[in-house]
Amino acid sequence: MAEMTPLFARQPIFDRNKKVIAYELLFRQSNRSHAQVLDGDMATVEVLVKVFGENQIPNIIGDNKAFVNYTRNLICNPPPLKSKQLVIEVLEDIEPDEEVLAGLSNLKKKGFQIALDDYVLNKKTLAFLPYADFIKVDVLSLSAAELVRMTQKLRPLKIKLLAEKVEDHEMMRHCLELGFDYFQGYFLCKPEIIEGVKVKEGKQALMKLISVINDPAVEYDSIITTIASDPSLSYKILQLVNSSAIGLPRAIESLPQAITLLGITNIRNWSNFFLMANNSDKPSELCVISMTRAKMCERIGGHKGGKHVGEACFTAGLFSNLDAFLDISMEQILAKLLLSEDLAAALLDRSGELGQVLSLVQAYERGNWSDINWKFVTQCNLEAEQLNAFYLESVAWATAVVNS
Repeated sequence: MAEMTPLFARQPIFDRNKKVIAYELLFRQSNRSHAQVLDGDMATVEVLVKVFGENQIPNIIGDNKAFVNYTRNLICNPPPLKSKQLVIEVLEDIEPDEEVLAGLSNLKKKGFQIALDDYVLNKKTLAFLPYADFIKVDVLSLSAAELVRMTQKLRPLKIKLLAEKVEDHEMMRHCLELGFDYFQGYFLCKPEIIEGVKVKEGKQALMKLISVINDPAVEYDSIITTIASDPSLSYKILQLVNSSAIGLPRAIESLPQAITLLGITNIRNWSNFFLMANNSDKPSELCVISMTRAKMCERIGGHKGGKHVGEACFTAGLFSNLDAFLDISMEQILAKLLLSEDLAAALLDRSGELGQVLSLVQAYERGNWSDINWKFVTQCNLEAEQLNAFYLESVAWATAVVNS
């Protein structure tokens, strides 16, 4: 039998202030060629052992909670794990029979919190409510009227409501109005475009700086002048090159020295990140998501085509959320920025080699295993184990960078 490895990703869960309070751990059991669900118990236990048993909690979820789907068997026969950071999700297809309810009662006595996934209130599912700390509602599966009726029924229960599959800012605002406590979905990676509101001057200035730095035809002196024109950016770059993360043998005191030692592409990429992070009113998790994506793109691109390709893939990964940072459509951004044709094509429609790497990473980070182009993975001389390792490495690296 082919060797198996669990493919693992995480999805943030936010409070009403868009602060991360937990991550749902997403996983599939995989063989060397493609992802598939083989044994739900085995896949769950392998991920739990990796996260909670191998002391990887600080790198993967920090001080936050971890929401994990439990099968019926795991509810009735739970693995010996501590309850401090683990929230057990009861899947919608689990029947509330005596054995399951006894299992939930046992878990509650041990201090675990319980979430009801894709919950629909009816006579049968009422039996779950005494054990529930969270109720998760799939907002995409309901019409506007059904969602209102659902929240009107659930709010009086005094159980925390979690809206999942919140895909844009409009739905986020609607769920806030309906009284949801927590939110899960990809709305943070979407631009919040409000009709009739012009782009703020600060963001226009930011786009101008990014345009100059990333112009393929820009001269060396122009990049130095542009970076030097922003004292905060200059300080961040010099602070970076003198940090232990870079590990240079001597102190660097000038931007020309930094560019000579790190290379023009690296300086561009770090400048892009610092500009986006320091000039945005977005939650810090958007920076973590963007840097995780950039790093994983770099690792895959570098593995396939070497350092130059890896650096280009890093830029593609980082810029793939530029519309969310600026609250402008990607089409508008590309009309204003002078980027290489390959990079622009990757950002606009995920075409070309850069686009393929970006699509692969986005499918992986969202846990959309069936959308992964496994043929392209093979062309990159990669296997599932390496993808998993690249992702975990990228999460840890991005979290450290953003929190430094």
